Amino acid sequence: MRIAYFVHNVHDPAVTRRLNLLRLGGATVDVIGFRRTDERLATIGESPVTDLGRTEDAKLTHRALSVAGALLKTPALAAQVRGCDLILARNLEMLAIASAARRLHAPTARLVYECLDVHRSLLGDGAPSRLLRAAERALLAGCGSVAVSSPAFVDSYFLPRQKLKRPTLLIENRLVERALAQAAPDAGPPAGAPWTVGWFGVIRCQKSLDMLCAAAEACGGRLRVVIRGR
Repeated sequence: MRIAYFVHNVHDPAVTRRLNLLRLGGATVDVIGFRRTDERLATIGESPVTDLGRTEDAKLTHRALSVAGALLKTPALAAQVRGCDLILARNLEMLAIASAARRLHAPTARLVYECLDVHRSLLGDGAPSRLLRAAERALLAGCGSVAVSSPAFVDSYFLPRQKLKRPTLLIENRLVERALAQAAPDAGPPAGAPWTVGWFGVIRCQKSLDMLCAAAEACGGRLRVVIRGR
């Protein structure tokens, strides 16, 4: 399967995790997306990256203008999109660009909206929120399915507010057991100063804690784990 993956930030580690999952399933993936830093990426792993420019976190007006600029560039995305079996769009702004690219270059490809968060700007009752929801509904009409990380997004937003009639796919944020099993058993930090692994944020995954503890113990002092958060 060949996939064109439209992403909001090519530097986001979650994008890399999704790419690993897609490649693990046997897919060939082209990445098209924005970046949040000045660093341009030529590839992510084995996947080539097409750069759409730089955007900024939380600056929705700037990002909207960037999306408008990217829409003008969709005719130049023929090599990345034409012949794809599936087009995957990560969040609403990328769905707009992916939809336009699909119409131009791969009208028979299945379009999947990957929604891993519902932004607060979509939840209000004011005119801007209603306009955004209307735009999302129009784009959803061209989707084959919607991928979510929690059933609550479907039950609390897509069904009651958007009257979604497309199939949904639940992809939870879980460890990929097969990928872990295929990892080299002797992989570890080289001799010298220990490597430091940081686990920051909401600390609630017992399996992750057990794995980090086991890795630190197995490495005999070559691995240091720092945990901070809630």
